[in-house]
Amino acid sequence: MVAIRVAASVVVIALRGSSLHVLAVGSPDGWTLPSLEIQSLVSPLADQLTSFLLRRTGLAPSVLHQAATIEEGGVDGQLRIAFYGLIREWYTNAEGVAWADVYSVLPDADRRAHSLHRSREIELGDLDRYLVERVLERLRVDVLSAPVLAVLSPKTFTLSYLQELVESVLGRTLHTQNFRRLIRDSGLLAPARMQVKTGNGRPAELYSFVVPEAD
Repeated sequence: MVAIRVAASVVVIALRGSSLHVLAVGSPDGWTLPSLEIQSLVSPLADQLTSFLLRRTGLAPSVLHQAATIEEGGVDGQLRIAFYGLIREWYTNAEGVAWADVYSVLPDADRRAHSLHRSREIELGDLDRYLVERVLERLRVDVLSAPVLAVLSPKTFTLSYLQELVESVLGRTLHTQNFRRLIRDSGLLAPARMQVKTGNGRPAELYSFVVPEAD
């Protein structure tokens, strides 16, 4: 009987400016997603991966969920479990760590009219690009949920900023009035009772996400 090896890869996503970025680490073979060979299933995989990411990159995602399981070929056989992590504070001084624009990895996934060609400063392998694609699909399903938006966005924000965030995840432009009506009716937001000057017009209202009460 051939023992199946188990590995886990993590697609860590952050919003830098108004663009989605994915975390990459340097290896002898080039840039890759953070990956770990699983030696034991005694402790939860999510805990193992969080500890690994903190040691390797100095970052710990606020949200970490399993996204896909892939059977890899080869003589030995390997099962790869893909997780996605969301993080707000993306700065790290760890060596061999970089952020790549998601749409430089997956240029065909951005359908916005103003989308510009992004140079690939960081090249990921075929499997890693596939995992980023799967995670982007998952994020697009989950984007209008408080856990996703609350982690990616700052603590307070304008509706225009929030729309840019959602458009960055979806890779398409939204109708502003329809978006604002949808997000206001969702019950996810609360007025921060503050305003910010963003241009020549009237000051924009700031909002924050509603924190659910503990049971």
